[in-house]
Amino acid sequence: MAPKRSDIWLHFECMKDKCLAKCLYCKQVLSTKNGSMGNLNRHMKTKHPTINVCRREIEREVAPRSQTLSRETFNSIENANPGGSGTIGSVVTAAGAKPKRTQCQTDLTSYAYVKKPLSISRSKDIDEQMLRWIVKGFHAFRIVEEDEFLKLCDMLCPNYQVPSRKTISNSLLQQQYESRREKIEEELEKVDFICITTDSWTSANNESFIAITAHYIIQQQLQFILKSCLLDCFVYEEKHTARNLATLLSDKFKEWKIEKKIVCVVSDNAANILAAVREGGWKSHSCFAHSINLMVQNGLKSINSILEKLKTIVSFFKRSSSALAKLKTTQLQMGLPELKIKQDVKTRWNSTLNMVDRACKIKDAIITTLALECPNLNQLSVVEWCVLEALIDILQIFKDITEEISAEKNVTSSKIFIYVRAIYDHLQRLSSNPLLIDELKKVVTDMQSQFYLRFGDVEDIDILAESTILDPRFKKFGFKDEYKYEASLANLRKKLSAIHLQASANSDANVLHDSSKSEDPATSTSIKKSRVWAHFDKNVTNMLQEKNASAAAVIELDRYLNEPLIKRNEDPLSWWMTRKYIYPTLFNYTTKRLCIQATSVPCERIFSKAGLILTEKRLSLKSSRVRQILFLNANL
Repeated sequence: MAPKRSDIWLHFECMKDKCLAKCLYCKQVLSTKNGSMGNLNRHMKTKHPTINVCRREIEREVAPRSQTLSRETFNSIENANPGGSGTIGSVVTAAGAKPKRTQCQTDLTSYAYVKKPLSISRSKDIDEQMLRWIVKGFHAFRIVEEDEFLKLCDMLCPNYQVPSRKTISNSLLQQQYESRREKIEEELEKVDFICITTDSWTSANNESFIAITAHYIIQQQLQFILKSCLLDCFVYEEKHTARNLATLLSDKFKEWKIEKKIVCVVSDNAANILAAVREGGWKSHSCFAHSINLMVQNGLKSINSILEKLKTIVSFFKRSSSALAKLKTTQLQMGLPELKIKQDVKTRWNSTLNMVDRACKIKDAIITTLALECPNLNQLSVVEWCVLEALIDILQIFKDITEEISAEKNVTSSKIFIYVRAIYDHLQRLSSNPLLIDELKKVVTDMQSQFYLRFGDVEDIDILAESTILDPRFKKFGFKDEYKYEASLANLRKKLSAIHLQASANSDANVLHDSSKSEDPATSTSIKKSRVWAHFDKNVTNMLQEKNASAAAVIELDRYLNEPLIKRNEDPLSWWMTRKYIYPTLFNYTTKRLCIQATSVPCERIFSKAGLILTEKRLSLKSSRVRQILFLNANL
C-alpha cells in the first residue's frame, strides 16, 4: 500500500478496507472514499479542536517545550501514561517516532500545551484592529513579520495567528477600504448639502497628489454635527489645467453621486483651480488661511535682511552640535528656560513667527554663546533685536486667527467677517502708533495694501454673508458695513421666498394630482362652464401664492432675527437643532450655508499624513496603497 503523505494520517489508522479510517483518539470510523480527506479534517475540527493537525504546528509548539523536560521527567510521564495521547504523543511524533494510539482522550495532560483555535469572528476582529493600528499609526506592513512583534502577539493572545504582510496589504486593506467606502456613500445619500475642499501636493518621489474632502451637517444622536470625510487622495499625472481639473472634479462628484449637492468648493488662490471651479459652475471662495499667509509674507519682505540674519544664526546652531550644547549650558547658567531653537519653513509664515519668538526668549544666551563659539558670524544689532521683539506683537493675532479658523468640527465660515474686521482694526491701530519702529511701519503699510486687495470686498460674497446672518451668534453684528448687511438680508429674503414658493407649488401639484383621480362628473361640468374665468383665476392664484410665500418667508426670517444672540462659545448647530420645526425653511437653508469651510486646511492635513507614510524607507510604496491608507486613516 502506498504511504500516506497527508499530516491528517498522524491522527487516523487506515482500515483493511482502504475506504475507511479510524480515529486514534475516539475510535470513530470515517469514510475516505475517492481519496477525500475532507471527512477526516472536519472530524478533527469538530471533535478534537484542541489538537493541531499539521506536523509543523506540532513541532513548533511542542518540540521546544519537550526539550526543557529532563529525561527522568519524560520517563516518569511515559510510564504514568503508557500509550497516552496529547502531549506525550506529540513529543514522540516530534521526535520522529510513530505516534502512539490511545483508546480515548481522558487525561488533562493532553491539554497542557495545546492551543485552542480562535473563533472566526474573534480572529476577524483582531485582524481589523491590527489593520487600524497600522493605518492610524503610519506603521509599515512589515512590522507584522518582525520577531519581537510576533513574540508580543504570542504573549498577549497565543491562539491568534498573525496575518502576513501580503495578507494585510493585499486582502485586509482592500476589504476595509471597500467597507468604509460603502458606509460613507450611505451617509452621503442622507445629506442634502456638501462643501468641498481640494488642494494638490508633490511627494518626495515627485508624484503629484490631489486631495478632495467633503464637509456636511448630519444628525447623530439627537444633535447636529459638522462632519468631514476624505473622498479621495490620489496621484494625478495629467497637466493641472483649469479644464482638466474641472473634468476631474466633475467625475469625482459623479463617482460619489453628489454632483447635485455641492454648495461650495474651497481652494487656495491658484489661478488654475479657481478657473476650474468657475468652469464647473460651482460656487467658491478662497482659503482664508492661505490669504492671510500671502498677506503676511508680503509684509515681511521689507525686513527680509533681518530675518535672514536670524536664519543664519539658527542654521549655525543646527549644524554645530558643540555650539548647541554650549547654548543649553548657557541657558542653565543664566537662569533661562531650556528651550530649543526653531527653524522656519518658507511656505508657512507662522513658522517664521515661531522662530522669532523662540530666539527672543533666549536672546541673551544666543548672544553669549555666539561671542564664544563664532564671534565672526554676522550677528544681529540691538535695533534689529528690538525689531524682532516688536514683530511678535504684530504677527500674534494672525497666528491666533489661523489656528482658530482651521477647525473642521466647528462652524467657521460665519466667523470670516469677524476676523477680517479684527485684522483691519489691528492694522489701523499699528499704523497710528507714533512709537512704532520705522522698519516695522513699512511692514504694516505693506500688509494694509494687501488687506484691501484680498479682503476689501469680502462682505460682498453672498455665501459668506448668508452664513454670518444665519449664525445665531453674530447675525447683523458680524458685518462692518450696515449697507452691505441690508443688501445681503434682502437677497436672502428673495431666496427664501423662492424656496417657499417652490415648496408650495409642489404641494399644490400633489393635491391636484390626488384630487383628479377622484373627480366627480358634476364637478367636471362646472369646471368646463368656468373656463371663461381661467386666465383671471390663474393670475390671481399666482399672485396670492407669491404673496403668501413671500410673507411666510419674511415672517420666518424676521422672527429669527428678533431672537436674542447666543454666546460666542456656544454651538450654533445645537441652537438650530431645537428650532428646526419653528423655522423649517430657514433651517434647511442654514444647513446649506453653515457646512461651508473657511479654509482648505483639511487637505493640508491629509498631505501632512501622506508625508509620514512616504518616508525615505517607503518611497517604493505603490500610489494605490498610499491612497487606501490615507482614506482609512482619515475616515476610520
